[in-house]
Amino acid sequence: MTTSPVPLPRLPASALTVPPAVSITQAPTMEAYEPHEHVCPQCEARHISLFRGTSAMCPDCTEKLRLAALQPMQEKAAVESLEERLKAWHELCPPDYRSTNWKEHAELAPMCRWLAKHWWLAGEERDAKVGQDGLPVFGSQRGLGLWGPTGRGKTRAMYAILKRLHFAGVRCYAVQAIHFAEAAMLVAERAPWSVREGAVDLIQRCQKVPVLLFDDLGKENSTPAVAKAMHDLVEVRKAHRRTLLWTSERTADELAQFLGANFADGIVRRIGEITRVFHTEDAIPTAARAAE
Repeated sequence: MTTSPVPLPRLPASALTVPPAVSITQAPTMEAYEPHEHVCPQCEARHISLFRGTSAMCPDCTEKLRLAALQPMQEKAAVESLEERLKAWHELCPPDYRSTNWKEHAELAPMCRWLAKHWWLAGEERDAKVGQDGLPVFGSQRGLGLWGPTGRGKTRAMYAILKRLHFAGVRCYAVQAIHFAEAAMLVAERAPWSVREGAVDLIQRCQKVPVLLFDDLGKENSTPAVAKAMHDLVEVRKAHRRTLLWTSERTADELAQFLGANFADGIVRRIGEITRVFHTEDAIPTAARAAE
């Protein structure tokens, strides 16, 4: 049995025609990519551009157009950033202190009011304020301590300082001494991890945050575990030059007696080394007051 051959497809004549070689003289001209002088349609300034025609805008007008297109996105990002920072401030600061106005609040002693207005992180702005001796009012210490009787506005002044730092972009954290002591005892007692995890996180945050407010120092339970955690906290912050703010109703001697013999000297000495301490009833430095 014979089979008939399969017919091959027939190609059009054009497929069999070899296109002629393109001469170099026929290559596209590069004139379109050469510099040309233009008149900007926006500001009518003459400028040089690689684009042909008279509709090319000058670099200044092009940049203005780009910035105008980006502005809505930048404004939206700024609003979202402010909202996030405001939310973080509400998490950081108790409701009673959020709206404290250091200019008018009746509870603030004059020294507390002055510190709430003027204290800032170490730098030229802070060093510009000098006392009667011609030296910086806030000394060489990075931090600030404020002690005195209750009801004089110590904590309010500190939260006013934190607010200024927080909205300037500085990471801050605040902890009450009582809560720090509770966390230290949970860690020392090796409580179940589900309970101890939050305590470990609190202590680590207190050690690592750039600015820490330790409120009501001396009101916590005085136990060896708490004193050791406090000693470690001050030692870590001193070693890494992190700013400490604190308030207390106790003098340095009272704090030393309260903290116990094993850790008192190290804690009180280090606190004195890293913080400039003021009493609520101190007089405002004359030189700094006259400069206001």
